[in-house]
Amino acid sequence: MPAAIHQFSQYCGAGDGITNSAFFTQRLLRALGFESKIYSDDAQAALADRVLPLEELVHDRDSWLLVHHALGYPHDDWLADFAGRLILVYHNITPQALLPVDGPWRELARVGHRQLAEWRPWIAGAIGVSEFNAAALRDAGYANPWVLPLLVDIAQIQAAPWDDTVPARYRDSTNILFVGRVAPNKRHDLLLEAFAEFLHFTSGPARLILPGAPLTQTLMQDLRAQARSLGIAAHVDFLGHVPDPLLHGLYRAADLFACASDHEGFGMPLIEAPVFAVPVIARATSNVAHTLGEGGVLLTGEGTREIGALMHTVLTEPGLRRRILAGQQANLARFDPGRLKAELAAFLASVGVRSPAPPAPQPARGARWLVEGPF
Repeated sequence: MPAAIHQFSQYCGAGDGITNSAFFTQRLLRALGFESKIYSDDAQAALADRVLPLEELVHDRDSWLLVHHALGYPHDDWLADFAGRLILVYHNITPQALLPVDGPWRELARVGHRQLAEWRPWIAGAIGVSEFNAAALRDAGYANPWVLPLLVDIAQIQAAPWDDTVPARYRDSTNILFVGRVAPNKRHDLLLEAFAEFLHFTSGPARLILPGAPLTQTLMQDLRAQARSLGIAAHVDFLGHVPDPLLHGLYRAADLFACASDHEGFGMPLIEAPVFAVPVIARATSNVAHTLGEGGVLLTGEGTREIGALMHTVLTEPGLRRRILAGQQANLARFDPGRLKAELAAFLASVGVRSPAPPAPQPARGARWLVEGPF
C-alpha cells in the first residue's frame, strides 16, 4: 500500500482553478489516510506554505503522483521516473483556434495535445474532471478513464470569507455576472452584444460584471473598444483578477449568471453560481450541459437578441426563476465532498491503490447546498 499520493501542477497560483482543484484533491486524499503534498515548478510566492518546489519531490517507489494537465508542459522528461505510478487528471486543453494568436498559448496547446499520447505508456490511471474531458482521453487512447469532478469544494465555498461591501455597491442595479479569464473561447464579445440587447428590454439600471484576468492586453483593449462602440461602456465593469472574498461578494450581488463560452472543459463558475442561489443561463457548448445537469437554462446558437431576451425573461418571471434554482440545487448534490471522496477511493482501488481509511457514506439524494445570509 503506498504511503503517499502527491500531486503536480506545472503552475500554481492563488485563485487559479487547477490550483484550487489540487488543494481540494489534497484534502480528499488526506481524509482517505494518504500523505499528500503538492509540487510545482512555477508557483506564486504567496503559496510557498502550501506548494513545494518540484526539486523537493522524491521519486521513491512507495509514492504515486497525480499530474494535472491542461496545457503543454515543456519539461516533462522526469515524469518517466514515475511510470506505472502516474495518474493523469485531465482538465482539457482549449483548442488552438480559440486561443490568442499573440503569445505562447497556441504552441502550448499543441504541445499539450501531443503529450497526451506521449505520456500514455507511463499512466496507470486517468481521470477526466468531466465527461467531455473523459471522452477526449478515450479519443487519445486511454482505456476506461473515470469521470471525477475534483474541482469544486462546495463546503469550503460556503464557509469562505467574503467582502460584504460588494452587495451594497451593486444594490441599486440589476446585475448580470460572468466569471472567467478574458480569452477568445469565453466569448466576452458575445456577452457584450447580448447585454446591449438586454438593455432594450429593461428601463432600470443594469450592470454587466466581468471579473477575470486577460490572457493578453490586446484582448482587453478590444473588448473595451467594443463596449464603447455599443454604447454600453458605462454599464460594464471589467474587473480583471479579483481575490476570492471579492468574487464571493460579486456572486452574492448577482441577479443572473450568463455564460456565452464556446469551450468549457468543465466550467467551475457554472457550479459556484448555484451555490449562491444565482440562476444560470448558458450556451450549450462543449461540457456546459453536463456541468449544469438539471440546473440552469441552455441556449443553442449565437443569437444575441435571443440571449438578451432570455436574460430579461429569467429576471422578470419569478416562477421560472424558482424552477431554475430548484434544478440547480438538485444538481449540486453531484458535487458533495463526501460523495467525491468515496468516488476517489473507488477510482484508486481500480488502479490497485487501497485507501488506509474507509470513505464516508454518501449523502442522501437531493441534499441541499445553499449559502445562507444577505445577498
